[in-house]
Amino acid sequence: MIQLVHKSVAAAVLLLVLLHVQPARARRKTLCFQSNDSDRSIYDFSLMDIHKEHMVNLSRYSNQYLALSALQRDLKNFQVLGFPCNQFGKQEPGANGTEILNTLKYVRPGNGFEPAFDMFEKIEVNGQDEHPLYSYLKAYCPPVQEAFNTEGPGIYYKPYKNSDVRWNFEKFLINKMGVPVLRYHTGYLPEDIRKDIEDLLAEREIDPFTFF
Repeated sequence: MIQLVHKSVAAAVLLLVLLHVQPARARRKTLCFQSNDSDRSIYDFSLMDIHKEHMVNLSRYSNQYLALSALQRDLKNFQVLGFPCNQFGKQEPGANGTEILNTLKYVRPGNGFEPAFDMFEKIEVNGQDEHPLYSYLKAYCPPVQEAFNTEGPGIYYKPYKNSDVRWNFEKFLINKMGVPVLRYHTGYLPEDIRKDIEDLLAEREIDPFTFF
């Protein structure tokens, strides 16, 4: 997940950081629709860090300046936040933060990879025990895929709801106020959403109907 932080112009991408991306079906993005009258934002939520040692309130990202690997290195006032989840093909089985980070470092993607962004505790993003952060995001952002990926690796939660995250690496773009702006199908790679991020940072209008 990602989050943008700065006092003036800021934007954020919320990434569900897991280990695999299933081949994309209909790759699309949807425009989020939270009313300007609403005072809710991602900054209302707190989660444990990747090692479950410290509680982190997401409001701390409302005025931070970070540059993150690859795409993020090119963008100021931008932050990526990653939330591991094991509900999609059981692709994130790590029992704790150390196991999750070691898998990233030595297995997938391997080669000593260490995330250049903050990661949080493993959570459930769908189903009976879904985290309130994702309940909030999904309430304002329509789904990006109709079908559920029940074949192959499968999905591991119930009940199913139309608003559910469909697979790993679904992304949410968040503005400097902590409000979701766009939601992206798992098939959207970080580079695919670069223009939307740049437009949000520059306070330009974002085209919600651009597809890849």
